[in-house]
Amino acid sequence: MAVIRLLFLALLVLVLAVVAAGAYIYLSTGGRPVVVENVTLYLDPEMVTPRAIPVDVVVELVNRTPLSLTIEQASIDVYLEAVRLATVTISDQVVSSGSNSLSLTVTLDPALVDEALVAHLSTGERSSLRLTGNATVALGPLSATLPVSATRVLETSVFPAEVEIGRSVELPGLGSVIVERAIVEVAEVGLDTVEFNVYVVIVNDSRVPVYVGNIAFEVAHKEAGEPLVYGEVADRVLIEPGKTVEVLIPSTLLLDALPDAVYYHLRNGEKSTLEIRVWFFIDAAGVRVDIGREAPIAVERAVETSFFEKR
Repeated sequence: MAVIRLLFLALLVLVLAVVAAGAYIYLSTGGRPVVVENVTLYLDPEMVTPRAIPVDVVVELVNRTPLSLTIEQASIDVYLEAVRLATVTISDQVVSSGSNSLSLTVTLDPALVDEALVAHLSTGERSSLRLTGNATVALGPLSATLPVSATRVLETSVFPAEVEIGRSVELPGLGSVIVERAIVEVAEVGLDTVEFNVYVVIVNDSRVPVYVGNIAFEVAHKEAGEPLVYGEVADRVLIEPGKTVEVLIPSTLLLDALPDAVYYHLRNGEKSTLEIRVWFFIDAAGVRVDIGREAPIAVERAVETSFFEKR
């Protein structure tokens, strides 16, 4: 009987010691024994398809206790601004004392990536990638459910974009009209619309006043083919000899063409070639020159982003 009582007391002391150690660790770490320090998204372009975007999520975390802990279960949502891109689950993962790295694979829905891209433009190309959720962490027989949160800022600098065009249209016996460049700025982003202000800079390098009208602007992804941005102005613009004007062309992102453009952009390692096209007519001293959509003034522009890391 004395032996049983002694074993019971020893077990009680052991349990109390574990509880005390757990309480001490919990309190000494401010209730955060495991802290997420960084989140990195890795993309293998060859794995991207029109219907799925597999991404490796590498979570760097620190176990601030001197003991190994076990993440019994965790559910973490991945957001870009207000768009939930994916939910990451973790189970039975041992986390050693100190720095650790967990690699998880999630599959992103391309439609959500398109939505996230629009959200990214709405914040001036500076958006927050957030992880938020809960994790059940165990230390021996003790366990607790703790909040998980981490934020990483993603930035791009595509806009405003200035595209050098430098193409001239000859006016027989009069000189020429030069389409010098185009400047593209994000004007407004709504829930399902993205509007741009496009300024086309035109120089009258002739001896007579000219009228330029029906000016259209279009951007297409070279591989996807379909127009991605389009705008036009029907009014005629007068340009005096030797003068330069900026013609404002309100333009719209054609969201139906976005999925293919995003697919090719990611498939090519976040690199794209865009074709910028301009067409219009010119009236000058009885001479009319038509630059039509079937043979526009066109230049190419390379665009590169870095939302994802490459292995």
